[in-house]
Amino acid sequence: MASPVSDHRHLRIRGDRANDRDRTARTLLPADAVRVDCHRRLRGPYTGLGGLLRALVPSVYTSRPDLVRDHQVEILTGAPELHALLEAEPETLTRLAVGEERTRFYSEARSRRTPHGIVEFLKEIPGGPRTVFFDNVHEADATDRECLTIMLRRCDPMAVRLFVGTGSEDLPGELGAAVDRFTDTVDAPAGPPQVDRTADELWRAYVVSDGTSDDPAEPAAWLDAEPAARAAAHDARAAVLEEDGAVGHTLGAIPFHREHGSDPTGAGTAALRRALDYCVDLGFYAAAADLGLRGYALTDPETRQLEYCHFAAKAALALISLGQAHRARDLYTELRGRYPLPRVHMSTSYNMAMLYTRFLPKEELDHHLARAYASNGVALAALTEDLEDRAFYTVFQQNGLALVEMHLGHLKTALKLVAEGVDRLNRETHPDKYRLHKSVLIHNRANVYAGMGMLKESMADFDTVIALDPHYPEYYLDRGNMHRRLGDDQAALTDYETAMKMGPPFPELYYNRGDVRAAHGDLEGAVADFGYALELEPGHLDSRINHASLLLESGHLAEAAASVAEGLRLYPDSAHLLCTQGLLALEREDADTARNSFDAALKADPELYQALVNQAVLAYSEGEYGEAVRLLGRALEQSGDDPDLLYNRGAAQLAAGHPEPAAEDFRRALALPGADREEILEQLALCR
Repeated sequence: MASPVSDHRHLRIRGDRANDRDRTARTLLPADAVRVDCHRRLRGPYTGLGGLLRALVPSVYTSRPDLVRDHQVEILTGAPELHALLEAEPETLTRLAVGEERTRFYSEARSRRTPHGIVEFLKEIPGGPRTVFFDNVHEADATDRECLTIMLRRCDPMAVRLFVGTGSEDLPGELGAAVDRFTDTVDAPAGPPQVDRTADELWRAYVVSDGTSDDPAEPAAWLDAEPAARAAAHDARAAVLEEDGAVGHTLGAIPFHREHGSDPTGAGTAALRRALDYCVDLGFYAAAADLGLRGYALTDPETRQLEYCHFAAKAALALISLGQAHRARDLYTELRGRYPLPRVHMSTSYNMAMLYTRFLPKEELDHHLARAYASNGVALAALTEDLEDRAFYTVFQQNGLALVEMHLGHLKTALKLVAEGVDRLNRETHPDKYRLHKSVLIHNRANVYAGMGMLKESMADFDTVIALDPHYPEYYLDRGNMHRRLGDDQAALTDYETAMKMGPPFPELYYNRGDVRAAHGDLEGAVADFGYALELEPGHLDSRINHASLLLESGHLAEAAASVAEGLRLYPDSAHLLCTQGLLALEREDADTARNSFDAALKADPELYQALVNQAVLAYSEGEYGEAVRLLGRALEQSGDDPDLLYNRGAAQLAAGHPEPAAEDFRRALALPGADREEILEQLALCR
């Protein structure tokens, strides 16, 4: 059933044929709407987003070049063809490293930043409301699906209205939930049947569509076509796209055509490898896994060992990032069994160590087995003949071993391994080589120092790594956190705000700045930061807890209640949110709801002393002084001596008619820093 349609909501156009969806869209879209096809076979990752940016950015750049420059990182990530128009974005060592020097890869969380930056860009484009029709969304790459999920949630339809064209089946995952929540649905009626075409016309139309046609007669005819003619048509189409020179074609249509052309194991695997390397380097892991496994299937493991290992290893890396650690382990195990080669066993030993110390499900982690694999990698690296390569490979493997040692709690051993690695690379390799890995090692050493409480040493390493790689925002986040530990909140704010200017937003930056603002009494600024972190990621639990608590503290009870309700929708067992819900009930003088909320909070986390304290306050207000004493005693067991808790328990003891234990609590409170001496002395006088 289609839902009622409102101009104040996004719209889904549902139908199994693109022609039917297009015909329906024409009756609904304004004349200036931007129309893009999201089918991943066209341009791979960000096929849809790239189409939108290529349509918008040139004209925006003419009128607002500053706006485009502010968002150039995310614009060039989604539409690399615009490099010809824009100046190059500041490069990080991660982007500059090539080949074996690429020893750090982007996390899967980074991909969520790009659509957030694009939303901010769309909000600021002058000219008022606009409409975008994304079609073939059911065939989109994971990057576009993630982007549309965020855009549907964050874009106000009165400013940027999204039309989403899909097949008739429900969409899976986050995108399906977002479409259900934020769109109305219009069903596209089936149009008249297409005119009869010959089998030759059908399969050639499928080739020209780059394999995206949803007319079932076309792929059926393509399968039945004469193989040599079909391969020649794919070769010709690939040549046209290569002549065009668009980066996106090299990630989608060109590998498809070369795979099915006249030389699938030569030109086909070469095209797949180029696309695979690009997608791994940019963190497009769903596409990388697909490309890697396709190349792996096409490559002969006996005659082309290097290519076979390359496809398998990069596919495994992508699968790990997608949470498919078991499939990655199968690939590594197959390579180890197939090739008795030191380089293969060295590389896979490292990766198997990472699986067992970090990436497998928690119940399957085995840090001792991981250490055995990592030690094997170190031993094999030491056999490398070239002295400079030996230094690099050994240090790289030792870095993996250091991570395992950290997970085993052996921080001194980990520090020794990392520190020796930094010194050895500086001594035995050229200063211009392995710059990325040197920065990775120094960053790791900074984190080990931090874990050991050696804060000044950690700060010195963060300073060094930022000097080496000044455009990597995560380093500023980490150094800002270290400034906080050292008590320099102003320096922390400077680092957080520097990172904010470097690219698309991510919630941790705003959460951390909000925490600093709250600590300095800027409740309004803190609430704004926590609120923006939640706009970016509604599931960021720490931001939700702080947002709701500060709204309550500021007296904005309705907003606090709404924030708590949204948080409990996502995290129904959050002890902190349940506790805040109880406090809101106390403000409304709803003792039963408050009691139930505090009980639920303690069921979720029996050690949450705040819930115990609030239960005690409730008991005291109802004259149950003995119960208040008991609850405050449990809270003190969790928190340790606290002057306020001791004062409150003393007051409850006194109200219960027990002046001697009350006096003892007051005397203990007096001996602690932060105690309200005047008030406590008054209570002691009452005890006497």
